[in-house]
Amino acid sequence: MTAKRPSPLSLRLSADERMRLERMADGEPLGGFIKARLFGERRKAAAHPSRGEIAQALALLGRSGVGPAIRSMAKAIEQGALPLDPETQASIRAACADIAVIKSLLMKALGIKER
Repeated sequence: MTAKRPSPLSLRLSADERMRLERMADGEPLGGFIKARLFGERRKAAAHPSRGEIAQALALLGRSGVGPAIRSMAKAIEQGALPLDPETQASIRAACADIAVIKSLLMKALGIKER
């Protein structure tokens, strides 16, 4: 017969306490974060990027000018000022869509509402 696993520990927190704990954990699962804090275990590298890393990626995307440059190229193609074949046009449109998705995901991860 195998040894019975101990029952899970339940802890009631106020909404403010829970929010504070989640901020402290910075994306790490709460159970692992609490155990590491209580028992001094070394925290493993977070599987998820920190809010700071996400914010930095969003800032770099915004400063890069890639989005507006691709958008300008797409507009020039539509106006006939930049003759390209349909395959290249489709690639540029797909790149624009990808950049929009990346921006949206980064903003969602940071809790920022899009305009």
